[in-house]
Amino acid sequence: MNPKLFFQSLLLFLLIFLSGTSMLSAQNKYTISGYVKDAATGEALIGANVYIKEKLKGASTNQYGFYSITIEEGQYTLVVSFLGYQDYSVPVLLNKNQRINVEIKSSAIQTQEVVITGEREDKN
Repeated sequence: MNPKLFFQSLLLFLLIFLSGTSMLSAQNKYTISGYVKDAATGEALIGANVYIKEKLKGASTNQYGFYSITIEEGQYTLVVSFLGYQDYSVPVLLNKNQRINVEIKSSAIQTQEVVITGEREDKN
């Protein structure tokens, strides 16, 4: 066999093999997406935090309450949090692209009573 032809064939084989393995690894990533809304009003929550607990990877919701996170295949916990609302978490088996819409409930915050007094200076 001609050495030049052998090396060209080997190079072509390696190129096909490496491109095939990179395509396989790309197929193992999936996307979790959805909307976060107020449970009482159905209003979109802008800026809610949505993250994968095990990966510490996440996103904030946009102006429509939409989020999207792309990660590797696996079993995770999706956590949604927003100031003044109860945190929400749900287990997710990620083996395909998934749409998970979340409605979270507001939480009452108990504070102590605040008394404000004021005086006006007499200018006379």
